Amino acid sequence: MNRWKLLVALLLGATALVCTSCTQQRICNGPEQQPPSLLLDAGTWAAAHPSAQLTSCLAGTCTPPASSKGLAEQTAEPIEIVLPQTSDPRSPVQLSITASEAGRDVVKISSMITLDETDEAGACGTVLQWKTSAELKSSGELVLK
Repeated sequence: MNRWKLLVALLLGATALVCTSCTQQRICNGPEQQPPSLLLDAGTWAAAHPSAQLTSCLAGTCTPPASSKGLAEQTAEPIEIVLPQTSDPRSPVQLSITASEAGRDVVKISSMITLDETDEAGACGTVLQWKTSAELKSSGELVLK
């Protein structure tokens, strides 16, 4: 009977050691993959046009119309326009930006752009990301970064 108690105690102790060492390891399911997208900084433009509405589209997928007042308050965060899953990030895509003030279009931009391919290292490995940044200047000029 004492042998059984000893065996149970050893098994419980070994299990406790295994579980303790497991909790200290980081388990990764792979690198974090972000969807292909364009980051549009419209803060400068929004500050210069406080009563305007801005709509931006990438390969036919559009952001909801945003007011300049809302954009000006969020200048630290660019607008992220995600590429539709049906589009190939390696191919040029259509970028459209429309801004209206007092019922008329004041900015109308339509341009083919190519997303930049970059490797980003993270805690769980390196991943290929497709991102491009752009800025809408106060004059309505679009500058790709």
